[in-house]
Amino acid sequence: MRFRTRNPLSLPSGSSWPLTFPSPSSYFCSTLGRACITGSYTILSAAGAVGSSSSPHCHGVKSTPGLNTTYFRLPHGAPGLLGPGICLMAFMKKYLPPILGFFLAYYYYSANEEFRPEMLQGKKVIVTGASKGIGEQMAYHLAKMGAHVVVTARSKETLKKVVSHCLELGAASAHYIAGSMENMTFAEQFVAQAGKLMGGLDMLILNHITNTSMNLFSGDIHLVRRSMEVNFLSYVVLSVAALPMLKQSNGSIVVVSSKAGKMASPLVAPYSASKFALDGFFSSIRMEHSVTKVNVSITLCILGLINTDTAMKAVSGIINIDASPKEECALEIIKGGALRQEEVYYDNSVWTDLLLGNPGRKILEFLSLRSYSLDKFINN
Repeated sequence: MRFRTRNPLSLPSGSSWPLTFPSPSSYFCSTLGRACITGSYTILSAAGAVGSSSSPHCHGVKSTPGLNTTYFRLPHGAPGLLGPGICLMAFMKKYLPPILGFFLAYYYYSANEEFRPEMLQGKKVIVTGASKGIGEQMAYHLAKMGAHVVVTARSKETLKKVVSHCLELGAASAHYIAGSMENMTFAEQFVAQAGKLMGGLDMLILNHITNTSMNLFSGDIHLVRRSMEVNFLSYVVLSVAALPMLKQSNGSIVVVSSKAGKMASPLVAPYSASKFALDGFFSSIRMEHSVTKVNVSITLCILGLINTDTAMKAVSGIINIDASPKEECALEIIKGGALRQEEVYYDNSVWTDLLLGNPGRKILEFLSLRSYSLDKFINN
């Protein structure tokens, strides 16, 4: 048996086993290398008991049978001994349940403002990937709510039809600008042109993706690069270009992502990588906005399988689950952005929000922020 000490342990003159220390005390684990709070134990070693005490303050050492692990009870302020510490398990047992309960209650039951369609009336909104699918449906919902809309995609002819229908549905104004998000120069210029057409910007909805199919990854680096550029990098370029206008309007950025950006998914590795990147980047920017008091919200939308033509064709014969309706999905995305929610989960499973919402991550993000010294960044 040995004590782990900063300095060699020297017992007071005349001391012998069993030792008696004044309370309060803590234990030091020789295996974990940390101090921990634990209960009262007889002094033990792997070979058996080496001493015991009837004193309520002397509980010495505990070893786990079969393991070379020994817990030493350390008095506060004892010469040569490590100071008091808190065992991780004891801390978690005492403090984690109430902390977790608080975050869960806040996350799931905090009273959000109720959505009203008039929240979008007169608002200036950009929707990317709006020639079909979810983007097209978002444009129609916004039009019904009386918003100004600028849509973009690659197909000029399809965008003309979308804009025409938006005006029929009651849009305050509707415009299109055709182009490819593989071109970062176009992405940057598009935001500036859209801002001029509407006279500002209140909401940026990023929804476009590059063409992809479900296959085992075969080392196609070009596909990975294209996926990252279109599905991720162009989102960054668009949001950077839009941020000055959004700061003026205290606006919102809405990022359409996927369950494949929150959990591992086979057959879509490049796509999944780009969606994970969206979470990492925009969640970090959201935290920076909070710290620096930038009043531009960021909403990450995590979608399951939606019944768009593109998605149904891609999963045919591969995935056998029910798809959710694109019309309702589009509305939920708009609601989340208008209510400035951090995340929106839309899927046909009730478990998605519960399991992927990950309150543990929220707690860690909250606690880790306390270890940063951000004053110099905030002041600048």
